[in-house]
Amino acid sequence: MQPIHLALLVDAMARTVEARLASGAELVWTGPETSVAHSRDTAVVMAELFHSARSSVVVSTFVVQQADIVFKPLAQRMAEVPGLHVQLFVHVGRDGRDTRHESEILREFATDLGRKWPGPTRPLLYYDPRSLALNAQDRATWHAKVVVIDDETALVTSANFTEWAQQRNIEAGVLVRNAEFARQLRQQFEGLVQSKHVRRLPGF
Repeated sequence: MQPIHLALLVDAMARTVEARLASGAELVWTGPETSVAHSRDTAVVMAELFHSARSSVVVSTFVVQQADIVFKPLAQRMAEVPGLHVQLFVHVGRDGRDTRHESEILREFATDLGRKWPGPTRPLLYYDPRSLALNAQDRATWHAKVVVIDDETALVTSANFTEWAQQRNIEAGVLVRNAEFARQLRQQFEGLVQSKHVRRLPGF
């Protein structure tokens, strides 16, 4: 490759990066990469977001698995910034044959996640009580997968907080660097807390 070709390649890459930053949105991807789209790895972006947090973090997910792995960057940041306000919203549900009292299901979930949480400081943990309704017709699923950092940056993604979703599955998301959008998204969750549509998970 001749020097002129290298210069053209570098210039094209610089224009791509500039356009991506100017748009305020960036593709975040898990799975095989292609030469067509320019994207960043989900696990890498998650870790960078957590390490950049200065004041607040909102995390919402449907499924949590391998909490000691996927939440390790967040737990490290919470240890580094003692005043960091972290809220975690998760799905705590029952299958169709589970007739246990909801307190037993909640205790089991809190104990399991607490045992695997990778740090001494834990986030405020919330769940939607409708997910535990005995009548299946009254149930709802907490399915939103987002991360909001400092009312400045937001990731909206199909990826759950599992090792598979962040490193192996086919998952797509968008990283939005827009303070107004991030603030609106965080306020949606805060509104659910204030209106008591979600509850603190006891024992965590």
